[in-house]
Amino acid sequence: MHSFQARIVDIKWERLRHTGLGRSVQDIEALLQTLNPKTLYELIEKVRIQCSFTVNADLKNLNDEEVQSHYLFLHHTQTYLLLKYAIKHADIGLIRRAIDRCSIYFHGSGQSKYAYEMLYFQRILLASEPSLRRAILSNSLVNLQGSSDSWFETDRLVEFHNGDLKLLFKAKRGSTLDLGTLLDIYLLGSTYFKHLHDKIEQLFGVRSILTHLSKPAQTDIMLMAQ
Repeated sequence: MHSFQARIVDIKWERLRHTGLGRSVQDIEALLQTLNPKTLYELIEKVRIQCSFTVNADLKNLNDEEVQSHYLFLHHTQTYLLLKYAIKHADIGLIRRAIDRCSIYFHGSGQSKYAYEMLYFQRILLASEPSLRRAILSNSLVNLQGSSDSWFETDRLVEFHNGDLKLLFKAKRGSTLDLGTLLDIYLLGSTYFKHLHDKIEQLFGVRSILTHLSKPAQTDIMLMAQ
């Protein structure tokens, strides 16, 4: 995603160079602050058109293979971003559109197993009534926070569940607790035990952070664009 954003920034900089300003970040920031909403929208629209006009036959007419690679990367990453956004907001229509594109990409990249799964999934959707099709797509997502933008994939929930079981097994592993016993006793209650673990840590002022902290990506994006 950072590489995608850097390419967009680079295209925008190339267009702003015609204003006579340099390519420093300070010059670009100063110019953008002077633009009114309409002018800024027109600039964004020009970038969008430049990124999309080479999707079809025009891409073959470019003599620069590096430029071709950049445009193809932008085109393919749009599908990923579309799917990511659709899942986060539970937009079933966009998910359906992204699935169609992914089916082609898997075949074109030689991912035969994924391609077969996508074709089988497409067959199920096409053979289903609209209400059943909607139910299938809806049940592929889950929301634990209740926010409109906190949806994620059901299989990720399964992975979270497996991770909680691994932590429990690691903490309680011994001669009297094997994997079978763990699954029998803790399988259905793993979410509760994880919540209890967090509350006990909070009570005693101790906290173990299992997630990676995300650093600001602005500097990296600017350097890649330059």
